[in-house]
Formats: sequence, structure tokens, C-alpha cells
Amino acid sequence: MSHRLPPDYNRISNDPAWARHYVDRARRLYQRDKTHVSVILWSLGNEAGGIYNTDRMYDYLKKHTNLPV
Repeated sequence: MSHRLPPDYNRISNDPAWARHYVDRARRLYQRDKTHVSVILWSLGNEAGGIYNTDRMYDYLKKHTNLPV
């Protein structure tokens, strides 16, 4: 590991209990910026870690927009 982080540092990113919060973040981002003329794609986060909750965010955005995620 390049950053010497413990193996479970992504724990909330993979914890289904946090899915609602992750999707809410994607929903608020989308609602705020969906009509902005310079939005060309949606980012789920930088070095966000885990997969489970990121996939939930992806599913939400793909359901609501045709822009790349």
C-alpha cells in the first residue's frame, strides 16, 4: 500500500448501512447541477475506495441521466 492505510480504511464505502447516505449525496449533486450547461459527466468521488455504495450511486445517476458517470 502506498499510503500505509489500514486494510479496512474503506469500510463505510462497502457498508450497506451507509448506502442511503451515498445515494443521497449523488441525488443532491444531480439535483443541484443537472441543468448546468457545462456539466459533461458525473463523478462518484476521487479515490473513494469501496465498491458497494459507489455502485448504488452509479445506479441512481444512470437512472436519471444519459451523461457519462
